[in-house]
Amino acid sequence: MRLVQEEFQDSRTSDVWLSDQELAERVEAAQRIMNAAAAVQVQRIAQYAAREDVPNEDGTWGHQDRGVGHVAAFASGVVGPRLGLSPAAADGKVGVAARMASVMVPTLHAMAAGDLDEWRAAVLTRELADADLETAAAVQEVVLPGAPTQTAAQIRARARRALAQTDPAALIERVRRSRDERGLWRRPGQPGVSEWLAVLPNETSAACWAAVDELARRYRADGDARTLDQSRADAMADLVLGHATVTTTVTFAVPAVSAGLPVSAASCEGGGQAGSLAVSPLGLPAPEPPPPERLPPAGGFGLPGCDLAGNPVPADALPVIEVPGVGEVPGEVVRQIAGAFGTRAVLALCDWQSGALATETCQAYRPPAWLERLVTTRDGTCRFFGCTVPAARCDIDHVRPWPHGPTDKANLMCLCRHHHRLKQQPGWAVHMTPDDVATWTTPVGDQFTTWPVDHLGTRSLAATG
Repeated sequence: MRLVQEEFQDSRTSDVWLSDQELAERVEAAQRIMNAAAAVQVQRIAQYAAREDVPNEDGTWGHQDRGVGHVAAFASGVVGPRLGLSPAAADGKVGVAARMASVMVPTLHAMAAGDLDEWRAAVLTRELADADLETAAAVQEVVLPGAPTQTAAQIRARARRALAQTDPAALIERVRRSRDERGLWRRPGQPGVSEWLAVLPNETSAACWAAVDELARRYRADGDARTLDQSRADAMADLVLGHATVTTTVTFAVPAVSAGLPVSAASCEGGGQAGSLAVSPLGLPAPEPPPPERLPPAGGFGLPGCDLAGNPVPADALPVIEVPGVGEVPGEVVRQIAGAFGTRAVLALCDWQSGALATETCQAYRPPAWLERLVTTRDGTCRFFGCTVPAARCDIDHVRPWPHGPTDKANLMCLCRHHHRLKQQPGWAVHMTPDDVATWTTPVGDQFTTWPVDHLGTRSLAATG
């Protein structure tokens, strides 16, 4: 690290003129160092993943090293937060590391020598995920000599040809497993848009693409000004939405006011038409009053695109609204949705400082429906670091086990089934403050924090790391 940092400072401050050839050599040298460092990390990840927590006869827990290649069920839960990876990315990194350190040893040695970067090494490792040790060795012997000067796509194609010649049954198994791993994923893209990734069997993909492309070209033939790519995106949306019925709920988040009625998201549901909101007091203690600029006027609560007195706001003055799990949506679009017939409206009272929802305590073990709705709305997703499983598909878990911990929003959190099980493993701990900030502690002593959704956008960026 010291040598690399010295080189970085030298690259910024030195007045020594380097030739084009020398600069190109420095670029390659830096890459070789990165490749070798990645090999060290792969080996260490594989060694950590091989250690499994096992119960001792006296009721305590201990470690059992099951050998490089084994992947402990919750190893990625430690690796992910430490490397800033999402759970899915951490699972992939740990799995590839275990396979590379145990089966793809020549590939790992090529990385350690600086000849192959982690991405291309991982591509080759995944291509041989179902190959036995002998087959993997034979394919690596064919592919690795040319790999340092080939792209990832070229390495992938070369590996598949070599696998087909060496062990056709392994390639058939790879095809079968790939088809079983089909799926559809969505992630935030550039501001205002989402990216979709679909993995489909080749014949299904070809048919779907033909349908989308045909409809898109029909739009273009009718004189549409959209580009072909835009037309394809809109055609896909039209084909999907033409076979589904979608209902929409718009939640209006407003700051708590001591002079008004304390309410919860669950007690303020309007039905049938947007804006028909019923407010019911829950008898909560009056919250600390927000500053004047955070107070809604006496005119009541308005729809997005209207001021709080109900007067229209020009479209170019509407804010961009961040929707949890979706991303940023223009305020004009939200106004159109909120005004659409059949839209369900929900009013949510939020803490004016943190933007988190307010609630009261329930005495039962199982939270009632209104409290479940509040917790899922508050969290948005699983509360483990980087996990994007929607809260609606998560378990509602007591942070401190009931009855030692109450059934209220400060002791309930949304956890996907995997991270619910992880929380119960030895060495893991989580603490949640009254304002719903959760701090996790891993078995190696790392700590990381997750926050509830800030529905008002009041929380500073510094407060969330």
